[in-house]
Amino acid sequence: MNRNKLTQGLAGLSLHVGTPEQTAMNLNDKPHMSSGMFMNLPVAEIELFDKNPRRRHDAAAYAAIKESVRATGIQQPVHVTQRPGEGHYVLAQGGNTRLQIMRELYQETGEDRYRTIPCFYIAYPGETELQIAHLIENEQRAEMCFWDKACAYAEVRDIFQDDSDKKLSLRELEVMFGTAGLVISYQALNLFFFASDSLQELGRYAYELSNPKVSEIKKVHSAMAEAAKKAGEADGFLAVWSDILEQWHEQYAEETLDVAALLDFISGRFQEVYGTAAFIDEDKTGSNGIEYSKSESNFLENHPSSASLNAKEAGAVQSQTAPAATGGTPMDKTSVPAALLPAGSARAEVNPPFETEHPQTVSSPEQVLKNLHAAIKKWLAKVNLSNCFKAHPRFPLGFYIEYPDFSSIAHNPDVLAPFIVDNLHPDAGYVFSYLWKLCGLDELMNNIDDNNNPVLSLPEDSKVSIAYHDPDKYDEYLNYGIGERPALINHVLQWQTHDTHPFCPILEEIHLLVREWNKQ
Repeated sequence: MNRNKLTQGLAGLSLHVGTPEQTAMNLNDKPHMSSGMFMNLPVAEIELFDKNPRRRHDAAAYAAIKESVRATGIQQPVHVTQRPGEGHYVLAQGGNTRLQIMRELYQETGEDRYRTIPCFYIAYPGETELQIAHLIENEQRAEMCFWDKACAYAEVRDIFQDDSDKKLSLRELEVMFGTAGLVISYQALNLFFFASDSLQELGRYAYELSNPKVSEIKKVHSAMAEAAKKAGEADGFLAVWSDILEQWHEQYAEETLDVAALLDFISGRFQEVYGTAAFIDEDKTGSNGIEYSKSESNFLENHPSSASLNAKEAGAVQSQTAPAATGGTPMDKTSVPAALLPAGSARAEVNPPFETEHPQTVSSPEQVLKNLHAAIKKWLAKVNLSNCFKAHPRFPLGFYIEYPDFSSIAHNPDVLAPFIVDNLHPDAGYVFSYLWKLCGLDELMNNIDDNNNPVLSLPEDSKVSIAYHDPDKYDEYLNYGIGERPALINHVLQWQTHDTHPFCPILEEIHLLVREWNKQ
């Protein structure tokens, strides 16, 4: 009898055998991975980060990196993570260039050594954190141009804004970026956001933008926006601006970006649209030889002109403009650093026997301060800025300089007034800027980290306080009201070294009193 013979009965019985019970095992499950785990992954299983901050590669640098990888392979592992619910990996902290090159080499050669790439796994941190990690990585490698940075920071700003229930200010964004590991000033953010929001139409030429170039364009944009507002066309200005840039891009055929030519084109088209020029007669210069661009559309009433300093002059010497780096601490109340006084003024020996010719009697600190304030008031009166002096005990010298009421300053047709304050007196802007530095505001306006900053104690309606909390307002006051004053040092030296100049005795008195105060 053959026991292995299949009979009809056995076959029938087999059909009644139940299926095995299903277990909870899932053969497709991947082992649990912890942050920091090292592994080699196929390049096909890793996706490039779809919001890579660096959008444009340097062809020569890319080729050099590729040849290095071809010769020695990947020396620095990339970081990968997995978004929830997705089976593939995604780059977590830079690495797009290395992964792309490995893909290309594997496709070109088919060699197995290019099939996988060394990786460190990190737990998924969230989309915002993922994007910031890529931005930090690219910043550290110094691989990003201005335009790439502008777009990347603007994208992160949008994420922050989407998660907020109120409009975020530049200073709030500065703090948020810093908390996330990106230390950047609100002034730099201001330029980045303007470029990303308002200069997309420049196309490939946007990759040639830089801080100085964008700053010049932004000044024109601000002046034109105010002119459009006065013309009752504020709602349509952004569309007009975009159209003008698109027209320029269609007509411009040069290899490199010429900002001067761009601004000339914008000014001409703006005049055609609104019937007024944003910048005209650029060859006019002031008596001190500084070139100005006059604007017929000021942001304040009663002023048909304003100006932007020529880019060649900007930055020549220390100016009132807030520097990119923020921080610092408030100055000691009992001492004024020499840096606050223009070079060659209070500390320099312009006239060596000066102090011996003016022996000083010892006075109490209160009397020194009282005399100093009286001298400053006298000086301000000479340039019609009397209302700008404000006594305040928390400032280093017991006073600060308030912005004038720009809207009440009448246009003076008899003087060249590149900035509004110049309508009061030819030297009003220089006197204001000098005292702005002397009282400490040049540094204090940038100190946003110290709760003891005296600016925080100013009244809410103080223009200085308003400008401190609103960088756009600060720019308006500076660029149209006061001016950057790069030639300030030259003016101070002229006042000091010419005995016949009306400011010479007042400035001498102020310097002596400041030195006396610093000795107390």
